[in-house]
Formats: sequence, C-alpha cells, structure tokens
Amino acid sequence: MSLRARIFALGPDDEYGVFANDLGDKRRELLQMLTEGISFTNWFILTYQIALLGVLLVLAAWHYYDILSKKRQVRRLQYSTLRRSVTFDTERENDVEQPAAIHRNGRVRQQKEQVKVSEWSSLLDDPESPQCKPTTSLRLRSLLMYQPLSMPLTNRPLPENATSLLIACLLGLNIFYAAYNISWTLPLMFLWSDRTALCFAANLPWLYLLGAKNQPLRLLTGYSYERLNKLHRRLGAWMCFLAALHTSSMLAVWYYFFLPSGRSLGWFLTEKTVLLGLITLACYEMLYFTSLARFRRWWYELFLGTHVILQAAALVFLYLHHRGSRIYVGVTLAIFLVDRVVFRALMKSRHADAEVRVMDDGNTIMLSADWQLPKASKVSSLLHQHIKRGWEPAQHVFVTAPALGRGHALQAHPFTIASAAPSRRSGSQHAWLNLIIRCQDGFTKDLLRYAQQKSSLNVRLDGPYGSSHALDMLRSSDACLLVAGGSGIAVAYPILWALLNECNDAPRLHRRVGLIWITHEASHTDWLGHERLDELKQLGLYMVLPPSTVKAGRPDVAELVRASIDQLTHGLDGDTKTGVVVSGSDAIMLSLVYSAHLTLAGSEEGVMDVLQRARFQPDREPLKANLALHLDDDRVIGPLHFLNPTRARFHHTNASEKITIADPTRSQTSKTPGIAYKWSSRNNRKGRHAIAISHDWSPTWRAPAATNDAKEVAKGLWRMCTTFPVWDVSYLVAIIFTLGSVVWVLNAFFVFYPDLKPESVFGGEILYGGGITAFIGATIFEIGSVLLMLEAINENRAGCFGWALEQVYEEHSDRAAVPRLVASEKACTHHHVNRKSLVGKATAAEQKADENQGDARGWTWWPSTQDLRTHYLHDLGFLACSSQMTGATIFWISGFTALPGIYNNLSPRAVTGVYWTPQVIGGLGFVISGSLFMLETQKHWWQPAPKVLGWHIGLWNLIGGWGFMLSPCFGYSSAEWAQFQAGCSTFWGKFRLPDAVTSVY
Repeated sequence: MSLRARIFALGPDDEYGVFANDLGDKRRELLQMLTEGISFTNWFILTYQIALLGVLLVLAAWHYYDILSKKRQVRRLQYSTLRRSVTFDTERENDVEQPAAIHRNGRVRQQKEQVKVSEWSSLLDDPESPQCKPTTSLRLRSLLMYQPLSMPLTNRPLPENATSLLIACLLGLNIFYAAYNISWTLPLMFLWSDRTALCFAANLPWLYLLGAKNQPLRLLTGYSYERLNKLHRRLGAWMCFLAALHTSSMLAVWYYFFLPSGRSLGWFLTEKTVLLGLITLACYEMLYFTSLARFRRWWYELFLGTHVILQAAALVFLYLHHRGSRIYVGVTLAIFLVDRVVFRALMKSRHADAEVRVMDDGNTIMLSADWQLPKASKVSSLLHQHIKRGWEPAQHVFVTAPALGRGHALQAHPFTIASAAPSRRSGSQHAWLNLIIRCQDGFTKDLLRYAQQKSSLNVRLDGPYGSSHALDMLRSSDACLLVAGGSGIAVAYPILWALLNECNDAPRLHRRVGLIWITHEASHTDWLGHERLDELKQLGLYMVLPPSTVKAGRPDVAELVRASIDQLTHGLDGDTKTGVVVSGSDAIMLSLVYSAHLTLAGSEEGVMDVLQRARFQPDREPLKANLALHLDDDRVIGPLHFLNPTRARFHHTNASEKITIADPTRSQTSKTPGIAYKWSSRNNRKGRHAIAISHDWSPTWRAPAATNDAKEVAKGLWRMCTTFPVWDVSYLVAIIFTLGSVVWVLNAFFVFYPDLKPESVFGGEILYGGGITAFIGATIFEIGSVLLMLEAINENRAGCFGWALEQVYEEHSDRAAVPRLVASEKACTHHHVNRKSLVGKATAAEQKADENQGDARGWTWWPSTQDLRTHYLHDLGFLACSSQMTGATIFWISGFTALPGIYNNLSPRAVTGVYWTPQVIGGLGFVISGSLFMLETQKHWWQPAPKVLGWHIGLWNLIGGWGFMLSPCFGYSSAEWAQFQAGCSTFWGKFRLPDAVTSVY
C-alpha cells in the first residue's frame, strides 16, 4: 500500500493530527483538500512540458532567423569585396610582406603609414573611415555574448550571459511550477511533497536529452553540445535539490500523519515506497557530487563509470518508487538507449588503425590516422555521418583504446580534431586525422606509456561532434582573428585552413585572416610543423607568434589582439565586421576578456562589448587636460561590468605641472612619498577626492600627512561644524536629508509611541501630529531627491582633486631643490559650487578656473539625449539618484494623503490605494537606491567596502528603505500586532545615516 493510500485509510480511531480533536468535518475537509490538490498537480504538471516546448519553438525560430541573416551577410561580403577588389589588390602590391609577418618577438611589422587610434575608438574600423554606431539589437547581442567575472569564493568561471539567462529562465519556470497554488501548512505538506516529486520526474527526460550527444535540440536551437551540457548540469543540480525537498517534506508528512499513531521514524524509512525513494535519492546525489568539475578533473575515469552505472540504477529504483513517474522513466530510458546504443554504438562509432608518437617535448602525443573517403550518396547524407565520412572544422571525437587495458575498453575521451577537414567540393578523396593529446593523468598517461613502446594502435572513434558556430561567424566577417593558446591550435588550424582555402577558391572573396598562437615552449610549433605554417602564410595568413612563455612569460594578450585587429582592418571601410575566436586555457581567455579592453560593439555584428567599466569615454575621462597626471588603465574598475567605471587611479608624471590633493592640510610633512591620485565616481560627484601616498622614501615630493591621521580627523570634524558651504549642492543635499530624517523621527514618535505608552495618547495625536509631519518629511525628501538628481547630472567632469597644490622649492643641504606640496583651496572649483548663487553666473575667479579645466561645463538642469543614452544610463550614481527621486516622488503621495481632512475622509479601499501602496513603491525605490549607492563604493559587486564611509551611508539608507517599505506592508492589515509592527518599522526606518558628515569633510 502506498503512503497516499495509507493516509486516506487512517480511520477516526487513529489519533493523529487534527482528527484527534475533531473526527467529523475537519477530517473530511482535509481529505477533500488533499484529493483536490493531488488532482490539480497531476494535470498542472503536464502543462510544464507544453511550456518548455513553447520556449523551444521560440529558440528554434530565432536560430533559423539567425541562419538566414548570416547567409545574407555572406552574400553581402562577396558583393562588397568584389567592389573593393581593385583597392585591395593595390594595397597588397604595396605591402607584400604583410601575410608573412611571423616574428618570435611578437612585434607587429610597422606599416609605412601609422594609424592613430584613440583609446575609445572601435578596434574594428579604420579611424579615418565613417564610424558605424551600434544599434540596440547589436548592443543586446553584445551583452548576451559577454562572459562575466568568475564566481566569488569558488573562483569558478561563469558562462556567457545568454546561457546564464537561459538557466535563470529554466530555474524560474521550475520554481513557478513547484510553488504555484501550494499551501505550506503542516497538514497539507503532502501536496508540496507530491509536487516536488512530479517536478523532478517531469524534468527527467529533458535532463537526459540535454546530456545526449546526438539530439534534436542542437539542430533546433543551434546551441553547441557544450552549451547544452551546461544546462544539463544546472538542471541536474536543481533536480537534486528537488529530490532533497521531496525527502524533507515527506518527513513532515510522517511527523503529522503517522507519528501521533505510534509509527516510528524507523518504520517510516523502511516502508517499501520510502526505502526505494531513499535509494533513488542516494543514486542521484552521488551522481551529482561525482559530476562536479573538481571531481572530474581528479578522476575522470571514475566519473565516466559512475555516471553510467548510477543513472541506470536510479532509473530502475525511480520506476519502482512511484507509479506516477513511470511514464517519464520510460521516455528517459528511450532517449538514453537511442543516444548510447543506436547512434553512438552502431551509427557513429568506427574502428581505425592509428599511429601514435611522442612529440619532442616528451609530454604530448600525436595520434594520426588516414583512410579513403567512401562515396557520398543521398542516403548517407540524410543519416548521421560517422567519422569515416569526414568532419567539419573544430569538431571533436571520442577516443576509446581497448589495447591500453580492460579498464579503457568502456572509456571514451573527447579530443578536438587538429587536422583540416576533408572537402568534397575540392575533390578530396582521402582523410587525414590528427589529434594533439596532452599528457595529464589516467588515460593520457597510459597512452603516453604505450606510445613510448609502440607506434601503432587500434582505436574506436565516436563522432564527429561539435558546433559550426565559430566557423559560420567568421565566414560572415570581413576580418577574422583566431587566438590560440597551446593545444588550442587544434581548434584554430582547421578553421584557418577552411577560411583561407575558401578565399583561394573564390578570388573575389578578399577576407583577411589572422592568428595569434601563444606557446609554452618553442618546440610546440612542431605540433603543426613549419611546412603547414608556411603553407598558411602563402595562402595569406597574418600570424603573430610571441616568444614561448617558459622563457619570456605570458605576453600581453590584449595588446597583441589590439595590434592584430588594427593590422587586419587597416584600409577597410566603416562597414567592416570583425570576428574573433579564442581557444586555449582559461587563463588566456580571462586575460583576453578581462584585460584586453576591446570594444567590438562598434562592428556590424557587435560581437561583444568587453568590460565597459574598464574604459572612460573620451569626453568623460577625468583630468584629461592635466598633462602631469597619467591614467593607470589597469586600475580603472567598477563593480558591474556593463556600467561605467567607478574607480580609477592616476600617477603624477611631470613635475612642471600643478597637481591636486584631497585635503588642504599644512605643508609640514614627514616622508617624501610616491603619489597616486584616487578617483571615484561618488567622490567626483561630491567634489571630494583622495591622494594615495606610498611609504617608500622618494626624493621627489614632500606631501601632507594622511587624512586618517588623528589630527587630520579632528580637523575635519571641526570643519564640519564650522564650515557652511550653502551654495554647494552636495552640502544642501546632505543638510536637507538630515532635516528630513529628523522630521521623520518626530513622526515616528507621534505614530509609534502611543503603541508603547497608550496612556500618553492625546486628542488628534496620530491624525494631526503624524499626518502633518509625514507631509513635511515627504516634501523635504522630495526636495532633497531633486537636488540629489541635479548633483548627479552636474557631476564634475573636470575631475579636479579637491584642492590644487602649488609647487614650492626648498633648498636642502643634502640634495637639490625638492618640490613640496602646498594646499591651495582657491585653485579648486566645481561647476555646481557657485558662491554668488546656486545656478547663477559664476564669479570671475571661478570662470577663470573653469577655463583652466579645459573640459569643464556649466550648470545644466537635464542632460541631452545623447549624454543620457551614452553616459548617464550607464552611471551607477545617476541610476541610484534616479531611483531615489522616483521613490521619493511616489512616496510623497502618501505624505499628501496623510494630511488631516484627507486621510480621515478616505474609504478603506482608498487608504490602501493612495496611502499604503505609494509607501510600498516609494520604499522599494529607497531600497534600490541604497543598494546602488553601496555598489558604487565597492570594488566588486560581491565584496563589501566597510572601510569606506560612503558605503556605510548607502548601507543605512538601505536599512532605512526597508523600514519605509515594511511599514505599509504591515499597515495593510488592521490587526493590532500588524499596526504595532507598522509603527515600529516607521520608527527604525527613519534612522538613515545623513551625508552631512561627509559634505565638508
């Protein structure tokens, strides 16, 4: 008897749950709810398959639209290159050495005419050609292709945003189907257990379909096996979590239904249905842990064996565990058998006699095989082709070598095919297959030992597999660059051969192709051989071969890529499309993605916009007019990759120029330090900046003491109490928000104190005292938010660092004249500081200072559409201020409706709509703005900055925002406890740390 039947079979005499107290209506009502819930889940879970099929159809339509678009781009490229052929032929005659630019020192040949590219110029276009502005669709495509930073703590690389978004959608859909119409009360916990179990079973066919090598999903969506395998792993992790939830909820079912009747936990766990479920759970959990990347790297062979054995055992026990899962188990088993037996074992696996030899480095094996291609037929083209019929560039095969031992007879290891794909269009009748196998452990170590003794080996080849996405993208590009690291040349070489031979077969197709190959040892070039490299050069390949990393260290991949793209795109028009493919170790990929600072979004395709946070726009770069300060590109960072930088550092390079410092301290100093200027978007908005002073002795400069010195801290506090820059917007923002917080504290006493001390209530205290102070506080917050927005709009583009420091030379007996940094507050002006009027005409001194800044601008009430689109919408501070002003504006509605004469005449429904709801929305705006203000001060989105005062200001604004949002959430209820919590939330939500403490510091 199943557990469900046991629950319904429990009679009135069984003392459990609510039945012990009421044997009549409550028992029937609970059983009726369980029956309806089970029936609802049975049909509701079927719509999950319909939803997934709908998503699949959308992805398929998108994929085939993309295919048609790429075909149009290829035709455009053919016609455009025909039109430009005369120009290209002339250029090749004038620069005949360009295809042969191979240098061990990694330097690119200098062209006779140097092309000057600005730091923000697109790397895809010639600087003198018309620039192609990226459209919204291209920016979206660029954002989806971007791969963010590694995960914190674990340091695991994250997939590209498109894959992450797809995973998030799949997870969200599963959460919806698992939680919809579920009551988490203890009597109905069986429904939650039943829902999680069916969600697990419904995902089972998709899990195996995503993990299959031969599947229709790749053809329908165009996603490679690698990307689908990421979905497979994430779905598997979610299913293990569902299984754990199902188990824990079943324990709750035992506690409510069976424990009161004397059934022990041991009896429950050994019950047949539960025991089978526990075995299934153990199989899938072990399957998950042995599938982790660290375990796979540690013992890949064990991973392969357990993956097959455990999933087979899990399917058997799941089939026996519950009847509702049997149809899903049957479909899953069919997918597994078709993929493993029909396709991989019968249709795609072939034996081949191969030659194995150890390369000169002693740690690499070259596995080679060749055979005559069979005649092509219409029937064979319709069926899945095996390796003996050929392959496409960048595809891979699974290799099994039974001769290495019994343990290797059932193991299949993937390797990329490092030889050119046979082309039937060119009349190829023979296939040569090469695999570059680097020795690591397990299978590769055994293969190395075998190759040291014998030269021939019979292998079973399962394949080919892999996506042609990279080749298709490059085929539709005017300029193609491949970056290979070490054995990554196995991916690059077949693609290069295909691209260059297409150009050779079609002379009018003047596609430019380049390669950067980074090797660990010089002998690694023998993997291809100099003959093949020379052949590629003769076909027109532009190659950069840096010195081996074992001698010269890892090269500057970013600079190599930038220079190579400049060479490849030189002379092309503004409608040029450049494609870049990277193949190699994670370190090389991360070096390219996170340090190259490429801006490829300007191309027609918009391949990627890497790290917008790592670049300033030309008209937004701080201190651009100050020739004495040099921007350190490696220190331009931000917490979110798709937004503008929030931190930067400058170094002083010319003693003849004036420099700046954050604090107008005395000229008496201790050491003569090295100087670096720290820029941050928040301090730039507030008109405050910091100077970084190293502790190393230097005879060049003498600087003031650090601002965290005890005397300097005391002096800063004194200035806060004695200095009142009333025409400074930053100061006004801080003062106004401080006054608003004080008013809201008074409001909390009017609203919350009566709940604590009912005897202190006087007539009209809440209506008049609470209502009027709420209106005043909301109005003050609205004014402060408007000024805060104006402060963000009028940020200091000039970027002067507090006070400019004059150079004073002092004579010393032991050395020559040494410049000493002297603070001068007069030399620093910010355009939103106007001592005559807030927005009026500046004084002559301020106008002169603004002229000296060069790129400073005057006061503005609202940015232009161009500035808003290109800068402000990518600025964290502007987004935070916008959220603050939006929340304050909506919140003001509740302040207005709280006034006496309005609030007491509102109906209950109107109170909910125009009094409580604006507080919820406005409080949400405060929460978002507080979070963004915190992020603005952080180095990474996940790394707090507790040593930064601005971070604490954002934190307390976040806490206050939660108070403002929770207060109306409790206020919706008329219960006494809810009203008490609403007043309490109102009270602690007012303690938002004011910014006045930093406005003059």
